[in-house]
Amino acid sequence: MDITTMGICRNAEKIYQLVSLEGVSPDALLDISAQDDNGEDVPAKVFRDTPTEAVVVLIDAHSNTSNISYTIYASDGAIQDASAWLEVGAATVSLRDAKLQSRMNYRVHKDLTSRIRDYDNGRQFLFSTIFIKKAIPDRGSAIVRVAVRVPWREDGEVALRVRDQALAPIDSAPIFMGSQKFDARFSGTVKFRETVFSVRLPRDERTVIFDAWDKADPHQHTFFELPKPDLDHLIYENEVLTRSADRDPYYNEWFHKQQAQPWELRLQSEVSFDNEVTWSVVVPLFHTTHQQFTDLVASFRAQSYAHWELVLVNASPEDGELAEEVAAAVASDERIRSITLHKNLGITLNTAAGIREATGDFVGFVDHDDTIEPDLFFHYTEAVNKEPETDVLYCDEDKIDPSGTHVKPFLKPQLEIDLLTCKNYICHMLAVRRSLLMSLEFDNPAFEGAQDHHLTLQAVEKARRVTHVPRVLYHWRMWETSTATSESSKGYAQEAGMNAVRAHFKRIGVDAEVTEGERPFSYHVFNRPPVEHPRVSILIPSRDHAELLQRCIDSIIGKTTYDSYEVLVIENNSERTETFSYYQQVQRENKGLVRVVTWEGKGGFNYSSLINFGAKESSGDYLLLLNNDMELRTPDWLERMVGLASRKDVGAVGALLLYPDNTVQHAGVIVSGSCANHFGIDLPESNHGYCNLIEDEQDLSAVTGACLMVSRENFQEVGGFDRDLAVAFNDVDFCLKLREQGLLVVYTPQVVLTHFESVSRGSDYSTDRVKRFAHEVGIMRERWSDYYGLGDPYYSPLLRSYEPLDTYWSF
Repeated sequence: MDITTMGICRNAEKIYQLVSLEGVSPDALLDISAQDDNGEDVPAKVFRDTPTEAVVVLIDAHSNTSNISYTIYASDGAIQDASAWLEVGAATVSLRDAKLQSRMNYRVHKDLTSRIRDYDNGRQFLFSTIFIKKAIPDRGSAIVRVAVRVPWREDGEVALRVRDQALAPIDSAPIFMGSQKFDARFSGTVKFRETVFSVRLPRDERTVIFDAWDKADPHQHTFFELPKPDLDHLIYENEVLTRSADRDPYYNEWFHKQQAQPWELRLQSEVSFDNEVTWSVVVPLFHTTHQQFTDLVASFRAQSYAHWELVLVNASPEDGELAEEVAAAVASDERIRSITLHKNLGITLNTAAGIREATGDFVGFVDHDDTIEPDLFFHYTEAVNKEPETDVLYCDEDKIDPSGTHVKPFLKPQLEIDLLTCKNYICHMLAVRRSLLMSLEFDNPAFEGAQDHHLTLQAVEKARRVTHVPRVLYHWRMWETSTATSESSKGYAQEAGMNAVRAHFKRIGVDAEVTEGERPFSYHVFNRPPVEHPRVSILIPSRDHAELLQRCIDSIIGKTTYDSYEVLVIENNSERTETFSYYQQVQRENKGLVRVVTWEGKGGFNYSSLINFGAKESSGDYLLLLNNDMELRTPDWLERMVGLASRKDVGAVGALLLYPDNTVQHAGVIVSGSCANHFGIDLPESNHGYCNLIEDEQDLSAVTGACLMVSRENFQEVGGFDRDLAVAFNDVDFCLKLREQGLLVVYTPQVVLTHFESVSRGSDYSTDRVKRFAHEVGIMRERWSDYYGLGDPYYSPLLRSYEPLDTYWSF
């Protein structure tokens, strides 16, 4: 039958039409398909408004077309049977007439336009819907995660098309991110398939239309319109949630709120310590300006703790004005001393002259154009009294821009030797016990420009204890020629820094190659594996999903350059014939390289038991735990991971894992928040996160078991994985057990894999899974209460640690 039009209006580039549905059962479900003059499918929806009326919503296509034709279908409710949909009727809308009629209706039939305009806003199509999970900015574009939900059917497969308002394609190949089964919110007996796609959109003025359908049942289709303002809002929301602390515009306000107040400084000055430590600070001067010198000295005179000395080393004797200011400062305070050199000897020797004159228990270093907080020496003294074996101290730092605003804070972790070899993250204000300092090489000009890095590496090698004071107590000043303003202003220091790191590895007997990093003063370190390559057993638990396993193994065999490894597939209750056919094929084609062993365990999935079983069945000196939904990107991955794992101080090694759309899935684990969270999750690959840490090797509390290497000796030493942690946090627990043995857990971004995580992961919302998850969280919180009470040592206590946690959060 023909469809009777009862009224029409336009708004926001959509057409809204009220139609009569005489003769259609009031209980019937409705569907619609639409095409333009060129045969292009036009996104459309139909909503029942009354038992006899419906509202049709069409995209107002305007690309070489004059008309849109649509057909309405009805079904008795058997939505999974395509034949159940019967044609109700058809109609054609003239775009020109629609525009004229809409103008008239807005003037004459206001009740009608008010009733149908924006009808689709706030209403979801009954069984199929699209929604945006998040929009991630990535340079000049946006990575948009689009979720499509359709009624569940075993043979279902969702397709997505992305076009602009003129129906021109925008992204012709949306990236499939995974598909899962979900319970409907209104009924646990109704199931949906949720499929997530990742789409890269240009940041232009176009409205984007997402059009999706189930290939097994084309009647299950829906569309979603995303105007530019809505996209901009989604991006803003994401930027707020993932804003790194070093780029937080509210940092200046936060800093001043936590800064020591005058009354606190007065109370600090009255505190008596059992060990009244004396602090010597060496400051080389070279044509220091009046403002720089005045601010520097004032920051010392303001100290709430009295036992300090300032050693000024003037390397510019020809600067008469500076000489006068130095003399005046010395005369005004007996704690200020000066040395005048006959000429500038370079920063290394200038500093060395000051070190030899220092008399304090500890010697610290401050640049001549920087300042310190008035409570720095108080907190350093407090730290030494709490931990008497402290030989090295450092604090957090920030920068002060030319307007006087505090910016770019670096809130540091506790000692990370691997991060320290990638960059001198300790930097300011370094203080070293003088008895230790005098045993170090501090006067070698070969390290000019990286003399502080060279000194720091030596100090931490020999220190009994290195203490981080988690307070912003040091301020770089962003003068025009300072390193704080432009890291490239001291380009000559790059080679010196690499030499300092090379010297460190030579002293400790580690065979490592040091090369230039992505940015100034950063370095890449390659710990070479033992000359006789130890055997690596790659343990891959797997249940069905043969296509995932095949992609994983193909990438390993096709790309790996290491010459001593085996792949051990741990079969876990697979049911599909194609899975076992693939097992036979892959073992036949890779005899001696790939083996399949069967875990006979009952009682449900238990990842820990699978790994422990695989370890017993394997023959390697090193175990590499790997999910079956991985694809290798780095050919020399095993060389790099074995090189790290073979170090005596390393317990486990993890990698940088990326989602298929090149966003971060894992760059290490922070043990905090709800239980444990991945650092950097969902950041685009181009964003290296807080202080660019994602690009550096780091010592962390844990890494994911999705890609984790450990020596067999260390695996056995801690008793393998805990089977009481069947699914969640078993890898975190394992890493913390290694940490308890004094071993490091190292994340390396030099090994990269693609992780298709959500493809094989089920929903965590069933009752059984919620109970299991809560049980495993309880185990972790009881067993590792120090981490949840005191905080992760590799995550600053000054930063937010509550949910959501996927980067170093703002204040």
